[in-house]
Amino acid sequence: MYGFEITVTTGAEQQDSLSACLDQITNQLADMCSRTDEFKGYMITERRSGAVTFLITTTAKDEVQALSAATSWLHSAVHAVGFATPGWLKRAEQVFDDARPSLDDTPTPC
Repeated sequence: MYGFEITVTTGAEQQDSLSACLDQITNQLADMCSRTDEFKGYMITERRSGAVTFLITTTAKDEVQALSAATSWLHSAVHAVGFATPGWLKRAEQVFDDARPSLDDTPTPC
């Protein structure tokens, strides 16, 4: 499983509009998550004036495919509520789990 923190930022003149649309954006993400097996979940990890950071988790064959899918889902949700995304994606950060399973540990299904 892969997790990516992706920050959506608005221009200075639209700082409050992103916060006003968060429910709609998360509704879009919830809908996509319920219809896509690889989309395992999402959450808002940081919220400040003009910017919101989402954590998107996904399963995929590899890291590149996972990042592409996570970015695409968030991009689609943002577009669905009426925002444009010029210069989209400038930065994404992968989140790693610090826990190191022992060889005897059985993976826990998500």
